[in-house]
Amino acid sequence: TLYSLDASNPEAPKARTAREDAARLVRARLANPRWIAGQLRHGYRGAQELAQGLDAVFVLAATTDAVTDADFDRLYGAWIADLDTFDALRAANPAATRAILERFDDARARGLWTSRRNAMPADELMPQAAE
Repeated sequence: TLYSLDASNPEAPKARTAREDAARLVRARLANPRWIAGQLRHGYRGAQELAQGLDAVFVLAATTDAVTDADFDRLYGAWIADLDTFDALRAANPAATRAILERFDDARARGLWTSRRNAMPADELMPQAAE
């Protein structure tokens, strides 16, 4: 098991498993509607931050068992299935939107994510991302 040490409070450092850290990252930040809205207020750069966040989750999923299908589902639901967020993301940065869609497809293709949703395949959304 992989652990990380949170020393943000030097008086009370906390050891967490990679799974706990991944779940915390997804819930508290990447899929948090307030955090997403805050990033999208930054336009192009904010959309790029979302893409980089998904890249980090993907790398963690590829190298450990810390990321679950539910984590990917939560991100897909917050960014792609929520059409208002998807439209804002696409308007802010079409390249980041394409990168996000490709990363979700790559996660499926590599067996890192088996969606429990009736999610629209990313290749069907790709033309919209290019607009």
